[in-house]
Amino acid sequence: MRIKISSGLFCAAILALHSVAFAEAKTIPSGVTGIVSLSPGCPGPQLKDQPCIKPLIGKEVQLMNKAGKVIGQATTTDEGKFAINAKHGKYVLKVVVDAAYPRCQPVEVTIKRHSMTTANMACDSGMR
Repeated sequence: MRIKISSGLFCAAILALHSVAFAEAKTIPSGVTGIVSLSPGCPGPQLKDQPCIKPLIGKEVQLMNKAGKVIGQATTTDEGKFAINAKHGKYVLKVVVDAAYPRCQPVEVTIKRHSMTTANMACDSGMR
């Protein structure tokens, strides 16, 4: 027994399968996630085996391209977490602060295609 399939139907089926595969590939996110921490988080001397590190809460984290243009941004949660979706490439993460402290050094990140890169940031509270 032979099954006849028209060439138009065959092409339509191949195109539909290709479209589904392409749509699935587009839905896989890429970007950067992380935690912004603040240290020291407690006044007084810090004990070596008892560091006092706290999350930096409610601060804007910006993802910038090489030209310094903001590509994406997020606000840190109560746990200091953030997530920014972006295309693959090389970027710089920066925490926006409105005073001399906390001091947060920018972090260079490379985002891979269809992958969430982890980049944790440590900020100096200025507390001594």
